[in-house]
Amino acid sequence: MQTWVLDTNVVVSAFLTSGGTCDRLLTAAFDHRFSLAYDARILREYVGVLSRPHWRFPEGQIGHLENFLRAYGVFVEAPALTLTFDDPDDLSFAEVALATPDRVIVTGNRRHFIPAEKLGVEILSPTAALELLTRASKR
Repeated sequence: MQTWVLDTNVVVSAFLTSGGTCDRLLTAAFDHRFSLAYDARILREYVGVLSRPHWRFPEGQIGHLENFLRAYGVFVEAPALTLTFDDPDDLSFAEVALATPDRVIVTGNRRHFIPAEKLGVEILSPTAALELLTRASKR
C-alpha cells in the first residue's frame, strides 16, 4: 500500500466540499486504499486549522480524522532538513514525505513544495492522486 502525505489544503478542501476530489481522496484513505503519513506537527496543524472558528466544522468530524490518523496512519519520526520554504510550516510535510518509501505529497499548491521536489519528493495534485489510485485498483 502506498503511503502519502496530504497537505493541509487537501484536508480542508475535503471538509469543505462533500463529494469533491479532495473528499474522495480522503475517503480513499479512510477506505485503506492508501496510508496517510504524518507526524505530531502535521497532526497539530490539521486539527488547529480545521478547528478555526470561521470554518465551523463539527468537532466530531475533526475528531474522526484525528482518531483515524492515530489508529491507522503511519506516524513518522522524520530527520530534520535544512530546506527553506516560503511557509516554514511546509517543512514538516517535506520531512515526513522524504522519510516514507513513496516520497509523495498531495497538495493543491505544488509551487509551495518546489524545494522538496528538488530532493526527490513527488508532488501530486489531488486529481492526479485519485487517478493513480483508480489505475492501481484496476490492476
